[in-house]
This record gives sequence, C-alpha cells and structure tokens, in this order.
Amino acid sequence: MNRKQRGAATEGDVTGAERGWFGRLRAQPGFRTAFVAFCLTVILGVGAPAAYALWSSSVRGMVTVQTVKPPLPVITGSVQCMQRTILGVVSMRYSAPSAAAMPEGVYVTAVISVPDRSEPIYYAVPNTGSFNLKDLHGLGEYIGGSLSGKRISVTVSTVRLDQAPQALPSEIQAAAIRDQADAAPPAEPAYFYLSYQCNRL
Repeated sequence: MNRKQRGAATEGDVTGAERGWFGRLRAQPGFRTAFVAFCLTVILGVGAPAAYALWSSSVRGMVTVQTVKPPLPVITGSVQCMQRTILGVVSMRYSAPSAAAMPEGVYVTAVISVPDRSEPIYYAVPNTGSFNLKDLHGLGEYIGGSLSGKRISVTVSTVRLDQAPQALPSEIQAAAIRDQADAAPPAEPAYFYLSYQCNRL
C-alpha cells in the first residue's frame, strides 16, 4: 500500500477518541440489545405509577361501597301520652325497635317542640318503649312560663350520633346528629302547667 492509499484509509477511519463517548458505547458488542431493554424498562416504569394510582382508586371505591351505613330503623305506630292521675307522672309511650335493629351509634330520641320556640329540643332516651317527661333534665327551663301554661308536642325518632351520650336520658345538640330516620310517628300533644299533663286544654 503506498502513502496515498494509507492516507485515504486514515481519513475514512474514525478513531475511538474522535467518536466521543456515545460512539465508543455504540461500538461495544451487545449495545443494541442493552439499549432496547433499557427503553422498555423506562417505558414500563413510567406506566407503573399510573397503574398503581388506578388500582388504589379502585380499592378505595370498593372499600367505600362496603362501608355504607345501614338505614336507621323507623319507629312505627304512634306516641301516646300516659298518666295515672291529673298531676301524676306523665310518660310517653312508643314502639321500641328491637335491639338487633339498633346498630352501634344509633339512639332513640325524643323531639320536643314548643309553639313559641323556633327550634325543638332533643333528648337521647332509653330504647325501652317509654320515658318520663320529668326525667328530661332542663325541659322545664326550655318550656318556661309554667304559670301561664304551655302546650308542647312530643315525637320519637332514631338518630345516629357523633359520640355516645354519657347517660340516658340526656339532652343532645342538633349539631351532634349525623343522620336521622326517614320517618317518625306523628307528634303527640301534652301540656305543662306547674307539672306535666296529658289533658288537652
């Protein structure tokens, strides 16, 4: 080979230093296979967080569906005002739901309204089928004006509360009620004049 031929071969050949780091890497045996495997790993890796997020969302949706609260039991029949004497102990009778129908956190409430008050007062009462009006602490102060006489109305419902009352019966705030039964018995009238009465004056 003469000098001219040797010069042409030198110009057409690129040395490792002239190729740069990518050129040298590309010249390694098995580069293409390794590059394809690397690209697949990156593509699948990018899709993994999206797939995990979709799976997590599906699991949360399934858990939410499974933990839906059951409907509250509805008290049937009517509320009745009962007393043995004119100024005796007055009790309100109702059809108590069975213990099996009362899930945890659900209570029977007495809802008492007075015509000249815009908001009723709520009491959590025992699920025994009756309660005495005199046992509802603070009810007399809520009614007020005992000398002029006050007509009141009482109904009974079931509610789900944020936290359990310390004792029964116990006054509860409307804000503590998370859920209330869809229906309740019609209100039963009573009367307060020095004491509780059932007579309809």
